[in-house]
Amino acid sequence: MSDAMDLLGYIPNGPRLTAEYRRSHAFMHVSLTEGLPQVIFEAQAAGLPIVATDVGGVADALAGGDAGLLIPPVDAPAAVAALELLRDDERLRGHLIERGLELATRDTMDAQLDRIFEFFESHIGAPQQVPFETQGSSTRR
Repeated sequence: MSDAMDLLGYIPNGPRLTAEYRRSHAFMHVSLTEGLPQVIFEAQAAGLPIVATDVGGVADALAGGDAGLLIPPVDAPAAVAALELLRDDERLRGHLIERGLELATRDTMDAQLDRIFEFFESHIGAPQQVPFETQGSSTRR
């Protein structure tokens, strides 16, 4: 398998990570437990088709499987089959890339903050202007 795949381990954020995304043909995320992995969003933004284990928030990040192939955890044959499907099905690969880019564009930090703000505004009303006291002024507690 070493002639077909590189297992690089941890790569810190920066130019080397960006270069690895650019030279990759697909992204595989395998985990037994997960919250909402940032690396999925990075791979989507890099335009990579994704195969990932269906744990934690991964399915939500991949739109229930519409933006990536979900496989059961600890299922090597399913992982191999999913990668082979990506290799062999150009139309599917294109759809996953397109959908992932769409999600990455929609789920920017600014968009997330706007949704959080709208949630709070709809549940507790518009924010009130609070007078700002300059540094060094006395305040009551």
